[in-house]
Amino acid sequence: MRSLVILHAVYPRRCDIKRLVTYDYFLSHSGDAEGGPESLHAESPFRSGEILVRREIVQRGLTLIVAKGLAIQQFGSFGVEYQAASFAGAFLDYFESEYARKAKKIASWINQRFGQMSDTDLERFVSDNLGKWGVEFADNPYESSGGSE
Repeated sequence: MRSLVILHAVYPRRCDIKRLVTYDYFLSHSGDAEGGPESLHAESPFRSGEILVRREIVQRGLTLIVAKGLAIQQFGSFGVEYQAASFAGAFLDYFESEYARKAKKIASWINQRFGQMSDTDLERFVSDNLGKWGVEFADNPYESSGGSE
């Protein structure tokens, strides 16, 4: 469902799987980007690693929303891209939970913050910051230091 929220926020533009995986990370952890809104999900140590395992999850979600007609899969000169169906917004309006409301707001912020970035610039932004996300847990006072007391 998060992919549909993202695709609706960037409509009528299309996204490839790589951009959707990146946007999905920021939908959950928007606070990792400087000036971003409060994250939808709680901070966790090593969360930057999530971006490396999201592809399969995002792909399964895309397969479902395409099969249900909520998104369109298009084959272009740059490979496979996805676009929200024109009625995706009406479908998403049925989701009224606090989580859904926040997700829609963050997806709009993602579009404003990253929507005009080239793929190269977005990749550079992620690679430049990946090592920083989740490091606030690096000096956890509750972790064992290896010594005995």
